[in-house]
Amino acid sequence: MASSSLDRMSSESAANRPRPDPERRRDRRWNDHRSRSLRDTVIGEGTKIDNQVQIGHNVTIGRHCLLAAQIGLAGSLTIGDNVALGAKVGINNHLRIGDGAQVTAMSGVKDDIPANGAGVDSLPSRPNSGSVKSLRWSV
Repeated sequence: MASSSLDRMSSESAANRPRPDPERRRDRRWNDHRSRSLRDTVIGEGTKIDNQVQIGHNVTIGRHCLLAAQIGLAGSLTIGDNVALGAKVGINNHLRIGDGAQVTAMSGVKDDIPANGAGVDSLPSRPNSGSVKSLRWSV
């Protein structure tokens, strides 16, 4: 007798459960999210990675990049070719780092960085005047 009442309760609760909305499956954002989560992490040819570098899921690193020690790369990043990242750099998720970009040590990147050798420094990151070579130490 107890089993039949349990069966009836489970069938009633199953009937009252909200069903997935079929329109949601057609929603582009939902499908994009699923496809992004299924991408592989790819490291390009000739890229050099130092010790204690944490690379998240779905990250694509271009060819001939330099990643110094203690870098944290969050998930779903795209890093272009010939990018140089200094030590202790942190990069937020879902960003694009353009080809030839340079990020100085101890920078926190929270926005996309354009291509063509753009340099970024400080925490939070901001474009610097010129290349990383032009930075001066203030005493």
